[in-house]
Amino acid sequence: MELTRDLRICKLGKKSQRGYWFTEDQVRKFLDSTTWARRKADKTAFVSVTHRSRRKPNDPLDTKAVGPRDYMLVDKTTVGAIIDSWIEDGYWMCKILIFDPDKFEGKAKEEISYAHGLLASGVKLRSSAGVEAYYNEITKHADVIYDLVGCDFTNNPDFEEGGIV
Repeated sequence: MELTRDLRICKLGKKSQRGYWFTEDQVRKFLDSTTWARRKADKTAFVSVTHRSRRKPNDPLDTKAVGPRDYMLVDKTTVGAIIDSWIEDGYWMCKILIFDPDKFEGKAKEEISYAHGLLASGVKLRSSAGVEAYYNEITKHADVIYDLVGCDFTNNPDFEEGGIV
């Protein structure tokens, strides 16, 4: 059975632990973009269990053929997708869909079952989002947001408010 949950990406205007931040205006521009419309429609803003899926491939030959957006597919750590995103009460929010574990086998099923079980048990997992943007070198403000690649669960989110609502 699929499962959906609302998730906070960040508080708008508030800096992350590393100093990065987003304004409502820039997030709205991104949410109105064709890039977000395509990601949303195709369910390709993936959700992963941890940051480990952002690592480089072990095989040197894969570094040319496998980009960062493919790591979760290669490692079979994709457990869901971001299916909607909006601004609410000063927060950048999204709705995630955790896949039905019975539609998968092997490692993928294990990863999905694990995330599904935690969320079904009421665990308020913390999260971090993969946001591609042009960040001002001095202010670290996202002047232009290019993409919301996905999010992953972590106990070390860059934005302290990031996670399941």
